[in-house]
Amino acid sequence: MKRIAAALIMIIIFSFTTISCSVNTFKDDKVVEGNYNIWAYGDYYSYLKEIAGKFMKINPKIKINIKNEDITKYKENLKTAIDKKELPSAVLFKGSDMIDIINYNSKCFRNISSDIDGIKKKFTEARLDQVINNQGIYGIPIDCRPLVMIIDKAKMEKYGFEASDINTWQDAIKIGNQIYSKSKGGDFLFKITSNQETEFISILVRQFKQSDENFNLINDADLAVKKAGSIINQLKKTNTLKIVNEQFTGVASIGSYKEAIELNKKSSVEGYVVSNIPTTEAGGDKFISLEGNNLLVTNNGENIEGLIEFIKYVVNDENSISAIQNNGIYSANTTVYMRKVFDNSFSGLGEDKLLDRMSNIILKEEDIKFINKMNNFIKENRDSIMKNEYSALF
Repeated sequence: MKRIAAALIMIIIFSFTTISCSVNTFKDDKVVEGNYNIWAYGDYYSYLKEIAGKFMKINPKIKINIKNEDITKYKENLKTAIDKKELPSAVLFKGSDMIDIINYNSKCFRNISSDIDGIKKKFTEARLDQVINNQGIYGIPIDCRPLVMIIDKAKMEKYGFEASDINTWQDAIKIGNQIYSKSKGGDFLFKITSNQETEFISILVRQFKQSDENFNLINDADLAVKKAGSIINQLKKTNTLKIVNEQFTGVASIGSYKEAIELNKKSSVEGYVVSNIPTTEAGGDKFISLEGNNLLVTNNGENIEGLIEFIKYVVNDENSISAIQNNGIYSANTTVYMRKVFDNSFSGLGEDKLLDRMSNIILKEEDIKFINKMNNFIKENRDSIMKNEYSALF
């Protein structure tokens, strides 16, 4: 009887120890402390602030301060912080902007490759490449921006067309010209802002790439840029595309998850139809995403153990699903893409299974190793590209 009682006591002690260990966030029962300042912008500020609040309840010894920075002065403010040696602990940044800052100060960001080794598999290679420079991984991907074409169904039918009529950019040019004529100059197939024009160039450069490794060669990349500029000029000359101040006012638009769900909320039932983006040729590449937002760790010399735990927490499965459902942020964490929520349909978008469609785009997207450098070049040289006056890409 004594043996049985002793065995039961040992089981209780072992169970209590196991539960205690599972609750602790860190290894070896080590209590981690730290104060970290993170810069963010736009909707991502409120999102990260919400996540930080939940994280600090679990880890009260770690303080995460999310600062809302003016996006129009973001890079300049960071350069000033570099000069004054007043870097934040981490910054929300796109990959192309990361390149711009690295060119300004090559030691600004910290390589955290070994720190996040256990979660790299959450992201596709194409997406992970956007936080890589010279084989160093400087942060984690937060979101993805897979692209779809969203068409105003009533307007399209008014001019005698259907969404399925547009498969290539040449289809778009032909139909766009007719829409302009039928509306007597009142409507355009695409109305985009100047920032979206930069994105259109990026889309077309990706589509004009060769399907083999030759796209890594200098001449092929430059040729793709020239072809992209040529297509956009055709879209303008045929009155298919117009540059405006307010986006999504044309018959069709090209956007990602956030834009799609905003239109879904405003739409009557089946007010819009979702389709693949036009391709450069029949059967061409339709699996394209714009660059996403990343949390990059700066190299300010402080202990980053608590910070690493926070950025891992940001992209855990629970927070990734919440970002998609509640914050209009399409998480880069691919391990959640098989969840039941991805079967949901959107009534304002013709009952399209938007989440499943977009996960398919992300998982099939081709990887381009120099994507950050290419996007940075396009941003810096948009006007020259449109005039075919730019110097070589590399």
